[in-house]
Amino acid sequence: MPVEHRASHSRRSGFGAAAGAIAIAIAFGTLFHTPEPAFAQTDPGSIGVRLIDVPASAANDPRARQYIVDHLEPGSVIERQFEISNTTASATTVEVYPSAATIDHGAFVGDAGKSVNELTEHTTIGQTTVVIPASSTITNSVTIAIPEDAPPGEQYGAIWVEARSAENSGVEIVNRVGIRMYVSIGGANPPASDFAIESMTASRDSVGAPSVTASIRNTGGRALDTSAALTLTKVGGTLSAGPYTSASGGTIAPGETTDLVIAVTDDVDAGPWTASIAVTSGLLEVRSEAEVTFPAEGQGQKIDTEVPFSNLLQSAWAGLLAAIILGLAILAWLIVRRRSRSQRDGAGRQDPGAAYKTTNNDVPR
Repeated sequence: MPVEHRASHSRRSGFGAAAGAIAIAIAFGTLFHTPEPAFAQTDPGSIGVRLIDVPASAANDPRARQYIVDHLEPGSVIERQFEISNTTASATTVEVYPSAATIDHGAFVGDAGKSVNELTEHTTIGQTTVVIPASSTITNSVTIAIPEDAPPGEQYGAIWVEARSAENSGVEIVNRVGIRMYVSIGGANPPASDFAIESMTASRDSVGAPSVTASIRNTGGRALDTSAALTLTKVGGTLSAGPYTSASGGTIAPGETTDLVIAVTDDVDAGPWTASIAVTSGLLEVRSEAEVTFPAEGQGQKIDTEVPFSNLLQSAWAGLLAAIILGLAILAWLIVRRRSRSQRDGAGRQDPGAAYKTTNNDVPR
């Protein structure tokens, strides 16, 4: 997923045939395996980047396979390798550099130019200017070195791959695409990631197309990139529709709330409908539901969500199972304790006659 960024150039456009389309994906960790390219480069005549090192612990996490998502302790240093390929017919020069980023109203926004924050101050690129020959690949590296006195918290940035070209008019065109960086600095345990689905709102636009908006609050300590799947079930009936997926997920900073809009591509009536939604961020998933009614036009009533009954039932069974296991553990402990006490009491009682016989050879008659 490209990183959004604010313009600071006289003109921008997508890569042309000479520059290609650049995509980059890097993930950090302590154990690695070599995956398939994170972004397939199928179009001829393009610039592509593929991941070489990926943390094995996050191999199943789609978010970690796309972005730099890591938790680092002060004093730690990590280095990762990535490969840039050039399938065009001529050599291409690209510049690679880190820059600061922020999360603004549900969007991850890379700063224009080479701006600096606490994360980018600790980030260096192995080769900042790379000339890639035609039909060749270049291996590059990125290093993050966290100082001992680094303050705790999560920092955001981007690694940009940038190409410049000039038109006949003399106007320089700057194109850049990058990978997001979410790096948390602190102790051994990373901040917990969590979020809550607070409400859902059914709407119709001016041409009658329906949609459902979910209000999501980040209740954890890490930024989230969310996506959602929605299913509608007619209240009191058997009719269902969906699932519908969100076109793109919002990015939510810790403590913030954003709205995630899910388009309903079928022509559904007003309802009421039970809207069941599953929102994911990486491997984290939260489910909720609400009874919504689609208006004829505009925005409907905002409805507070509830935890699905199936989730409550699952939680109840989990709680009952935990209580049974705890009860059996306590019973086993009491049995062992009673046996141990009985053995100690038996060892402490001696037969006076036996003691007399042991210490005196003259047995009384």
